[in-house]
Formats: sequence, structure tokens, C-alpha cells
Amino acid sequence: MRRIYWDTMLYIYWFENHARYAARIEEIYKTMRSRGDILCCSPLILGEVLAGPAATGDVDAGETLKSFFRSAEVSMLLFSEDAAPTFADLRASGIKAPDAMNLATAAHSKVDLFLTNDKRLHKITQSGMPFIATLETDLF
Repeated sequence: MRRIYWDTMLYIYWFENHARYAARIEEIYKTMRSRGDILCCSPLILGEVLAGPAATGDVDAGETLKSFFRSAEVSMLLFSEDAAPTFADLRASGIKAPDAMNLATAAHSKVDLFLTNDKRLHKITQSGMPFIATLETDLF
């Protein structure tokens, strides 16, 4: 059993049935479930995912997403004061604030893997970071 933190875009690709990435993400999700892995995220990700339905006024889609993120399928991790120095170091190195917040949350929550489609994040080697992989990494 591993704790795997998905970056924001993976959820968006999956929920919006992205032509290129949705099938791969679904495959990863099914593999995770069969192994008993835990899907992790943060309230920041929930807010980002809800922005699409909010922009279009799709109340039903927003409620469906909120239900998924409140379910036992997802472990909601919180940004803490202890994560702030890691966040600051990432920001100082040029990482965008949302990415730095997600990475710092994942690092301080001791996740095993941070899964992203952002090639820039894959290259981070800062001490204390979880293993960072992209959708192309053959782990699933």
C-alpha cells in the first residue's frame, strides 16, 4: 500500500475525459485501487477542480466532484505550518505557488509518490521530497 499524491491536472484530465490522458489516468487509478494504494490530494486541488464547474455554472458536476473528494476514495491532506519552510524553499527556487504548496503538503505528509504531468516538477531533487513521476513513468 502506497500513498500517492496526484497533481491537479491529473484530476482535471480524468474528470474532463481528456482525449490524450484520461485513459492512462483511469488505468493508474484502477491499478492503485487493486493494490490498495491511497489516493491523496489537498483542498487546493479540490478548489482547482471545482473551478471548471463553477465557471460554467454546472452545479451537478460540482456536487459530484465534491462527493468524490469527500469519499473514502481520497485522503485529503492539509498544508501545515511545518510544511511552510519547504514551500518557501520551493518558491525561492522558482516553483509556482500552487505547485510548491502541493509538493510541500505531499512531502510533509510523507506520501510515497507525487504523480504529475508537469515535466518541470519531475526534475525537483530537493531533500525531503517524495519520489516524483510523470504519467509516462512505467510504475503502473
